[in-house]
Amino acid sequence: MNSFSRNTMYSLLNQFITVSIPLITFPYVSRVLGPENYGTVNFAISIITLFAIFGGIGLVGYATREIAKYRDNIEKLSKAFLELFLIQLFLTICVFVIYLLFIFYSKEVNTNLNLFLIVGFTLFTNLFTFHWFFMGIENFKYITTRDAIVKVFFVILIFSFINDKNDNVLYVFLNLTSLILSALLNCWFLIKKIKIKPYKLVFRHHLKPVTLALIMSFISTLTIQLNSVLLGSIAAKENLGYYNVGLKLATMIVNIISSGLLVMLPRLSYLNSKDDTNGQVNIMKKTSSVLMFFSIPASIGLFLYSKQIILLLFGENYISAIIVSQITAICLIIMPLTGILYNYIYSNNKEHLAIITMIISLIVSISINFLLVPKYLFIGAAISFVVVELVKLIIYIFFMNRLNKEMSIYSHRYIKYFLISTFTLVIPYLVINPSNGLMTTISMILSVCSYFLLLFILRDPFCLVLFNGLKTRLSKE
Repeated sequence: MNSFSRNTMYSLLNQFITVSIPLITFPYVSRVLGPENYGTVNFAISIITLFAIFGGIGLVGYATREIAKYRDNIEKLSKAFLELFLIQLFLTICVFVIYLLFIFYSKEVNTNLNLFLIVGFTLFTNLFTFHWFFMGIENFKYITTRDAIVKVFFVILIFSFINDKNDNVLYVFLNLTSLILSALLNCWFLIKKIKIKPYKLVFRHHLKPVTLALIMSFISTLTIQLNSVLLGSIAAKENLGYYNVGLKLATMIVNIISSGLLVMLPRLSYLNSKDDTNGQVNIMKKTSSVLMFFSIPASIGLFLYSKQIILLLFGENYISAIIVSQITAICLIIMPLTGILYNYIYSNNKEHLAIITMIISLIVSISINFLLVPKYLFIGAAISFVVVELVKLIIYIFFMNRLNKEMSIYSHRYIKYFLISTFTLVIPYLVINPSNGLMTTISMILSVCSYFLLLFILRDPFCLVLFNGLKTRLSKE
């Protein structure tokens, strides 16, 4: 197994852990806290997310790209790390001061000051994640191991201490505790990978790309978080709870499917530094086809089974979240494709194209949000989210065609996956008409088995790879 495949496997495992843990804690916490208190927590998180961009989170893409360039030279690698870390430290301190002023003088925050203050300290834990460094050197094994340890610790804390609807402040404190543990592990492991000594640090050449990276990340995050911020500001907090439950269900699945994209950025950046265009083309085409192999049936499945999943995991209090989940199900197809195109554009130093895309998307987001959210609340926010993601994809496709037509991510296999998915998922659903947990499970298993069996009969190359891989594993055992 080559390094790219191995890292993809670790990335997939990491995303499985990242999603499976919330599937354990998310339903429990949302039930215990209730729509209103859970909505308040999400409102605080949406606010700090915007501040965190300027605190250094917005540098992850650029920092990953820079580390990937120098991973074969320990001296240059260490020097680049120190420069990027000191930049992030300076930004974090500045942003934290501004955040403190915001929460102390904001009327919206005053009633939940302790909660917002605790959430604010995550700015400093973000400083020590060093996710960009480990991604840049393509050490996905460590990332996966670290996340598994921290998330299991977090689960234990949640089930041990969260048992009342007024535990929302305690919940964010426990989250902060788990992030501190992650930071300690990162510092311990990082020391083994770099050389700390008095380098002649130069920051000037970082100024322009850092500024562009922060602008890009802020616009992108504002576009995504605008729905939550606006909804949380003008409507009762339970509306935000419905929106976040429905949306998170879709985005968690997207994160699993798109796990390979985490591997793409450092690999594409490395290939770009070697002028290996053919290598980039191969990765782009292969990754897009593999993602659609899973994304298309997952999107149709989420639309069909949203009601059963939400009632099972979150209960009757979140029945209004069903429509949000069904609306955003199409994003399981849109967002992975957008991620592929963004990674290619960014890894090839075409940040200006990404900025143009994000500015247009932000304008569309502001327009649609102020048009739909005040009238349709969480349903309007869900529609806005989908439209903005679709706009991003269309613009990226336009730029991709102008840069390099060989980089097309479209394949005739997409039509095949859609037709087979529709046949193997919709028919069992209509015939069985699942009304309880057992019938839902039977219907899902039948659909999944039928999908893979039909593709195997048609000799689909990715299905054959999965089958042969499974066959090899079983034969070894």
